[in-house]
Amino acid sequence: MAKYNIDSGKIYDFPDNISIVNHNEKILIIAPEEANWIVLDSTQQQYVFNLFHSGLSIEEILKIPSIDSSDVKFVVTQIEARKFYKQGPNIQRVDKTMHLYLTNRCNLSCPHCYMFSGKAERNELETQEIKKLISDFTKISNGTSITFSGGEPTIRTDFEEIVRTAYEMGLEVKILTNGTQLSSERITALSKYISSVQISIDGFSEESNALIRGKGSFSKALAAVDAFISNGVYTSIAITPSLDSLRKYMDKYIEFAQVLIQKYENDAFELRFSEELLNGRCISNAENINSEYRELMSNIQKELYGSDYKLWEFVKTLTDNPKITNCSFGSISINSTGDVFLCPRISDLKSIGNIRTKKFKDINDEAITAESLTSITNLIPCNTCELRYICGGGCRIEEYPGLTYRETFVGINPKEYPRLECNKNLKKKFYDLMIESNEYFYRDLNEE
Repeated sequence: MAKYNIDSGKIYDFPDNISIVNHNEKILIIAPEEANWIVLDSTQQQYVFNLFHSGLSIEEILKIPSIDSSDVKFVVTQIEARKFYKQGPNIQRVDKTMHLYLTNRCNLSCPHCYMFSGKAERNELETQEIKKLISDFTKISNGTSITFSGGEPTIRTDFEEIVRTAYEMGLEVKILTNGTQLSSERITALSKYISSVQISIDGFSEESNALIRGKGSFSKALAAVDAFISNGVYTSIAITPSLDSLRKYMDKYIEFAQVLIQKYENDAFELRFSEELLNGRCISNAENINSEYRELMSNIQKELYGSDYKLWEFVKTLTDNPKITNCSFGSISINSTGDVFLCPRISDLKSIGNIRTKKFKDINDEAITAESLTSITNLIPCNTCELRYICGGGCRIEEYPGLTYRETFVGINPKEYPRLECNKNLKKKFYDLMIESNEYFYRDLNEE
């Protein structure tokens, strides 16, 4: 184990605003504006921290007779492991992405489809309209990535042309597909333009998948996974079982997932189980069943990745202490006929206009306004919470429906639309994660 040497004369310059929370016999010292924290074990360690906060050096504190050197070492280790001092602006999320639903047409008819895909909509966007849209997004929004989905986007005869256009304009291209319309030759041709692909497979076998996605789709989708991985494309499989299937065949889904994880352990591959259902073609009461659905999915994740899988997700998200100021609300999403929405969950929103009748600059300006209005700094009670940049405020559609379900965001005062009341259980969840994740940051320090 490498040693980490600290100058005994060092004086720490801590963030200006600090909150102290006592939770589960631990003491959380939180710097809200830095999205950072340390965890102490005792009031004596808190006293040591207060001495540092008052401007004393390590050497000066160690000279105080009542101070135990082990407490000083512990506090210093916490400070250094979490870099708990002024560092300037935190890392901000800068990815500018657009989600484009290329068509509502789909060769499948999945019962949980929240897009109700099947037949193409009348007057869907034409090739040149889409190319202009991509160009406008690149130039006006300074776009960095684009996601194509549907319906089934690969059904469009101009799909390759559209993907190539986006790539040549410098965008990172992602596609969401069922994988059934893609031959290995077509995948090879597409792969040079695509950075990642998500393929949906909702069963654990041909028979179970056929109940949701139709006969023959299982083997075709798995073949597409193989082909994309062989071509070096980052590939994920998205699995959304029905609640009834989860209840009956959880062990089968776990076995299927384990086989895939082992098969692709050395490849750019990810397996994603949906954590909840959205209302769709045959689901109208998702909010009533999601509690059980989330619990069953959590059991699968624990079996696959260990009981602390949520902890690792938390650590990965908050490494380098990025400020989480928003969810994806304010990002531009466009359906197959050109209607514009400000989140990929377009079925839960009103359109703010159509690209055929509204200038893209005006669309972009409104998206920027909406993102700013729904930033954590403008939302009550989130903007005064010590966890504001760690929690991020949750899904804006679910937490602030009165603010997000509208056709315009011009002249809106977000303070007139309070969110659903923040409950103690939500804050407790984050306090628990902050404490439990502490050892992982400490471990990083010891490995330097």
